[in-house]
Amino acid sequence: MSTTRRRLTSLLAFATVAAACTPTFWFGSTLDHAAGAGTEIRIVWPNAYDQEWPAAGHAIANYEVRVDDVLIASPSATLNACCIDGLASATTYAVDVRAVSVGGERSDDIAATGILAASVTTPPGVDPGGPLSCTGEVDTDGDRIPDWAETDTGT
Repeated sequence: MSTTRRRLTSLLAFATVAAACTPTFWFGSTLDHAAGAGTEIRIVWPNAYDQEWPAAGHAIANYEVRVDDVLIASPSATLNACCIDGLASATTYAVDVRAVSVGGERSDDIAATGILAASVTTPPGVDPGGPLSCTGEVDTDGDRIPDWAETDTGT
């Protein structure tokens, strides 16, 4: 095997191992969303994980919430829901959530399962929009599912 081919094979093997160690969401996970008051949008996402946890640097540190690819919030790993405010009425937005590990690894390095995205349209009204923010949601029972998303069915 030529030196160039061996280097390429080694590089591909390293890339495969590196991709397996980044934060990711379970296959089939979705970014759920619902209309809030006025033009706010409420979002909730499942926990991300890193296959190398509990090794140092592999715990999930925080999430990144983006609207139209602009970072608007970085909630800690203990949160998995927020209410997006500042949206204009009757407008469609691309919203996504990504995970970041303590060591700085990013879920968006994995195209298939690293970004949870949704297209959301705000209801018509008179809200002109404003500074975007993503504030935490009330979770009375501490199960990481915000009260607005609870079904009271045990699931």
